[in-house]
Parts: sequence; C-alpha cells; structure tokens
Amino acid sequence: MSETAVPLPAPVFDPARVRSAVEERLTTFLDAKAQLAAAQGFPAEVTDVLQDLILGDGKRIRPVLCVAGWRAAGGCGDEGPVLRVAASLEMFHAFALVHDD
Repeated sequence: MSETAVPLPAPVFDPARVRSAVEERLTTFLDAKAQLAAAQGFPAEVTDVLQDLILGDGKRIRPVLCVAGWRAAGGCGDEGPVLRVAASLEMFHAFALVHDD
C-alpha cells in the first residue's frame, strides 16, 4: 500500500490580523519619520497631521484585499513583504486623496 501526501489546509485568512499588522507597520514608519523631522527642526504639526490622516479610523480594506489577493494567487510563507506592500498601498491611497483635494 503506497502512502500519498495529504496537503495541509491553508491557514484561515484573518482580516483583523492583517489590519493590525498593517497598522503596526504604518505606525512604526510614521514614528520614525516624525523623529527624523523633529531632529531636522520641522514643526511637529506637520507630522502630527500626517499621522492623524493615515492612522485615523479606517477600514484598511485596500491592504486586506492586497493580502487576500496574494493569498488567492497562491502566496504562502512569510507575509512580511506583502504586508509592507499592503501598508504602502494604504499610504499611497491617503496621499492620492490629499493630492486630489
């Protein structure tokens, strides 16, 4: 009798976990930029407004769809790079809204 490999089930996709991971990356990035701006003498209001805009209450649907699309296309393993892309997508969208206004 031969043994056949049984594929492991894919981990359950958790949108709340993706939102949290993206939020963490955005916060870390913006905090670092705020520290750099303060060290260069820029007024805190500039980075405060930016942080409020990007970290405000949002659904983070774009990053969730980005990661879901990656998973649907067969993505597996380390999510770190795709989470970085997802956070970048959220930031790009915020900047596009600012530019549009």
